[in-house]
Amino acid sequence: MQLEVKSVSKSLRGVHALEKVSCCVEQGEVVGLVGPNGAGKTTLLRLILGLLSPDEGKVIIDGRPAEDALSRRRVGYCLDNDGLYPALTGSQNLVFFQKALGVDAGRVDEMIELLGLSDVSNVPVSAYSKGMRRRLAVARSMLSSPALLLLDEPFAGLDPSGQRHLISFLEELRGQVGVLFSSHDLHIVFAHAQRVVGLKKVVVFDAAPGQFWDGSEDLLERYSEAFDE
Repeated sequence: MQLEVKSVSKSLRGVHALEKVSCCVEQGEVVGLVGPNGAGKTTLLRLILGLLSPDEGKVIIDGRPAEDALSRRRVGYCLDNDGLYPALTGSQNLVFFQKALGVDAGRVDEMIELLGLSDVSNVPVSAYSKGMRRRLAVARSMLSSPALLLLDEPFAGLDPSGQRHLISFLEELRGQVGVLFSSHDLHIVFAHAQRVVGLKKVVVFDAAPGQFWDGSEDLLERYSEAFDE
């Protein structure tokens, strides 16, 4: 699986959200996406999902346009709306989506364990914390064994335990599933992504963590310098 974003531009309600953005995710590569609020990170993820169409440029997944039905079936995602049913337990939510997708029932228990939700799998989602809901939504996104996984702010609202489970999950995917995740937690991104894309409507940088930041200065200062903040 290869994701290619080629010179993509997009305006929303007359405002430029992205301008000539190019980036890629290779098979099994974990890529972090960083940038200030309003930088176009969520817009980029929606374009890759085929939920938006670019004004200019192309989004290609394994040689096919992102809008193509075959491309979309290979992509798992977790965006701002988790799509979970509060009255159902965590396990019941995953079983519902597992049956709808027609995938192996064994994926439910596998994902619950992998995301560290075994202790609360029989608890109604209405009683979940924001972080627990986030992890359950990530588990749901992996039920179909996608080749590419898109995560929008997956660490938002997670306590340290939740962060550890999600980091372990990302490490488990490395080398198997392409992952593109956005986050404002710079230390998590630079510690666990293999490559980091800095976005502020345009691509500000695209580099391995050690190429962008060698540890000789404060990470936030280096980030601020790059974005002129």
